[in-house]
Amino acid sequence: MRQSYVTCSILFYLICGITYVQCLRNPLDQPINCSAIIDMYTPQHLRKTNHWDVICKNPTFGKCYLVFKELFDHNSAVDNCHNKGAKIVRPESKKESEFLAEIAGGDFHLPQTRRMEGEPYDFEGDESTYSNFIWFIDSYNGLCLAASTWKAVWRPIECEKKLVTICQF
Repeated sequence: MRQSYVTCSILFYLICGITYVQCLRNPLDQPINCSAIIDMYTPQHLRKTNHWDVICKNPTFGKCYLVFKELFDHNSAVDNCHNKGAKIVRPESKKESEFLAEIAGGDFHLPQTRRMEGEPYDFEGDESTYSNFIWFIDSYNGLCLAASTWKAVWRPIECEKKLVTICQF
């Protein structure tokens, strides 16, 4: 339990203006509302409201996620994550992908893009060890990639389409 509090405290320093923080100690535990911890550092009147939620899921995925409540196109999603010191989420397992689909409540951006239709998607650094591309991927158009809440499958989208943005730390 101490690890959850430490994670939330550290995360607070990374993100200014948090309105609500939810930490999960492990996949089976009930959520812990960390807002009281945030209150120790930033009074309510100095925090922004209704812009995002932060979810810490440790140690299962070793990441914390910031879920924006406003929908963004791909470039704005990249910029908003970068401005918070994070990157667009990159699921690394089926379990994580399903968890992200659940917290997104809708389709959400993935970081991969491609230059032209029919080309493979660029993965930052090395090739991804996990992917969940939809069958018949060629029947979808788009240079950006999104995960659908339907079985958390990955599919091409137009980069201008506004979707849920999840950042990872």
